[in-house]
Amino acid sequence: VRDRSLAMTRWVSCPSVLIECGFLTNPEEKLDLLSESYRDALSRGITEGVLKYFSELNNDPYYGVTFKRAPRAIAEL
Repeated sequence: VRDRSLAMTRWVSCPSVLIECGFLTNPEEKLDLLSESYRDALSRGITEGVLKYFSELNNDPYYGVTFKRAPRAIAEL
């Protein structure tokens, strides 16, 4: 984990992350990224990670917020 001043995450007032799922200049990664099942697995992993992050913050007095249950479509992922 690195704490850098990335232009795309520098000016936001909430936690942010840049997710690079692969590079088209890498022949193996390019083939993976062309696969629908690979992209589905990537999106599922990202979604699960975000949901886990927010579930761990839920009711934490440090953050002063309570997150409501996710909409059904997201919760069923």
